[in-house]
Amino acid sequence: MLTLVESWSHALSLLWEDAIFVGPLAAGFGVQVGLYTFTRRALKAAGGREGAITGVSPQTLNGRGVSVRVTPVALGDGSPAATFDVAMNTHSVDLSYDLAELATLRLDDGTELAASGWTGALGGHHVSGQLTFLGPDLAGVQSVELVLRDVADVPAWTFAWDVP
Repeated sequence: MLTLVESWSHALSLLWEDAIFVGPLAAGFGVQVGLYTFTRRALKAAGGREGAITGVSPQTLNGRGVSVRVTPVALGDGSPAATFDVAMNTHSVDLSYDLAELATLRLDDGTELAASGWTGALGGHHVSGQLTFLGPDLAGVQSVELVLRDVADVPAWTFAWDVP
């Protein structure tokens, strides 16, 4: 619009005066475009998966001022472990829990498996990590339940999924 009122040379001189601001802004935009393109190509190469299992939705439960969101990452897809992304958020209590000690994976045949690992922090108000169960044989299993016991004074948080 400035070029309609003035000239191209005037518009370019103003651009050069503000180069200290325009340069980093343009570079930042270029980095964003590059990251978007890279991520999009990587997802296409991985078959469209974004870390979670296609067709298996995350679940969120709320209780006693705490929100717990669980997303299956590896479940019945031939992997040697069942893995879940877990995110806990609150503004009222400290989330000082080792979920590996509090979690059970219950199969539809009644088998219960103890968790083998938790990568999340052991405290705070916003905690996230991966919960792992090594070696469950999910062949023939139709559904599973992830049970977290005694988190934020809730006796049991139960999340259920059909195995794909």
